[in-house]
Amino acid sequence: MLKILDSDKDAFGAIVNFEHQTPLRTTHDGKLGGSYDSLVYVKNDDPTLYYVDITFVPVSSTYDDIDGEWGETGWGLKLLYGERRPTETEWDQVKSGEPIDLPDIGSTDAADTANYYPIWVRAIVPGMTPAQRKTNVSVKVSYHAKNVGA
Repeated sequence: MLKILDSDKDAFGAIVNFEHQTPLRTTHDGKLGGSYDSLVYVKNDDPTLYYVDITFVPVSSTYDDIDGEWGETGWGLKLLYGERRPTETEWDQVKSGEPIDLPDIGSTDAADTANYYPIWVRAIVPGMTPAQRKTNVSVKVSYHAKNVGA
């Protein structure tokens, strides 16, 4: 199964169905607001499966408008795939809520259970936000799992 790991490569979520929503964990200063970056990884731990057509979409169960930052709330979530920390210019080219595609993880010849696939997450937080634990922001993950050798 595909798993989501934090920057220390400790698992905090499993992607258990063809299409699954996994909560994201971020920490930010609501008093000042701003953007906060974190790194997560995706990893396969099943030697019998490989994965294709992997897409991650930021989701908010509260805000429907994800053109730019979510509606008039000022909240937002951006994703970028890659090992290196994105530059401000690269982040500026991404809209909140925009999906990203990951490369295939493994192939018909072999499952890839060794590599970690990096995703940068940028949480955008409005200033003067009270301390809270938001539970309505997640990523929706879709993919096709295939049997190795089939």
